[in-house]
Amino acid sequence: MTTVEDDTVSGNGLAGITVHSRAPGQDLNGNVVAHNTIQTNNVDGDFDFAPHVDPATTGIIVATAVGSISITIKNNSISNDVNGIWHTGPVTISGKGNKYSKVAHHSVRG
Repeated sequence: MTTVEDDTVSGNGLAGITVHSRAPGQDLNGNVVAHNTIQTNNVDGDFDFAPHVDPATTGIIVATAVGSISITIKNNSISNDVNGIWHTGPVTISGKGNKYSKVAHHSVRG
């Protein structure tokens, strides 16, 4: 399990926090993303899971091509993105308290 906490991220080619699972046997379950300040990211777009692509600015991406991911995303401040959280594949997101400012879509399934 990995915890991404108390970071400030902006201006990245991919989402500020990116969780990708592409190979059999990867276990990304139980990861936690909490108390981060996330501004404009995914400026290059994320095309790794075509045909499910995210070309828009996005704070957090969680995507899997194999298996499933259960992740906690809570108490983050996400701003100045089209998508706050973008996810594709069998993804379960738990957690509360995310705050959004100038974000068109809080959570988007690709």
